Amino acid sequence: MSLPADDVITALEQAEVAACRSYTSAAPAPAAADLGLALCDLGSAVAVRARAFDILMYNRVAGLGVGAPASEAQIDAALAFFRAGGIPRCMVHVAPGASPEALPRSLEARGFYLHNHWIRLYRPIAPDDTPVDARVRRIGPEHAEAFARTDAEAYGHPPALIPWLAANVGRDGWQHFAAFEDGEPVGFAALLAAGRAAWFGFACTRALHRRRGIQSALIHARLRAAAELGCEFVSVETADDTPEKPNPSTHNLVRNGFVIAYRRPNWVLKLEARGAAV
Repeated sequence: MSLPADDVITALEQAEVAACRSYTSAAPAPAAADLGLALCDLGSAVAVRARAFDILMYNRVAGLGVGAPASEAQIDAALAFFRAGGIPRCMVHVAPGASPEALPRSLEARGFYLHNHWIRLYRPIAPDDTPVDARVRRIGPEHAEAFARTDAEAYGHPPALIPWLAANVGRDGWQHFAAFEDGEPVGFAALLAAGRAAWFGFACTRALHRRRGIQSALIHARLRAAAELGCEFVSVETADDTPEKPNPSTHNLVRNGFVIAYRRPNWVLKLEARGAAV
């Protein structure tokens, strides 16, 4: 696997940082208070936390060492932020080329361990001649709750996330799409344009409507939208794909023109003794 150019990796990682900042800060004040949501800017990186549940994707640092070298002060600030929020575990992504080169060793010296990997996929924007799927259209706040409920159900996340997730629909910079069957929205996905790259996320389909090409149709709707927004690349991250635990999302993205840019290590630190969810 050959890596993308350094500037492309930076654009892909920074798109994820922008998405983390935006969706974390979208929560209405009551939901943010109930869930213990907060973010901490770390220069070109960001730390986000959600005290109410131990889910690593909501308690992590993104973008560390990308675009600017990571510092011990940044790591100190992130750990102080997580500890102040009573977070039991936190995760730090280390992208290829993150600097300084000794960043993984610095994390390991603080007690972090290599937990797993996420896969970064991307594709350049190119003319898309895939026929428009009549089931798919862009949605607004009128379908926000249906989107949020479907996402929470699809990923097994607590219903308490629903007001937070719903608040992202209609937010500046975001475009949300839904696939409709018999007049009801049954599959969803979103994009955020962030400089050179568009970030794809929140892809989910109701269980009874899977294996009908819904997510492929939503991918192509978002590719057209990203092209209209002037983005050069599209970026998405997925859980690792292994023979023991294959990831259908990765395979679907590859079928639709994405390539695996890299497997990104996730370093995790246990901050206190408490039952932990993966």
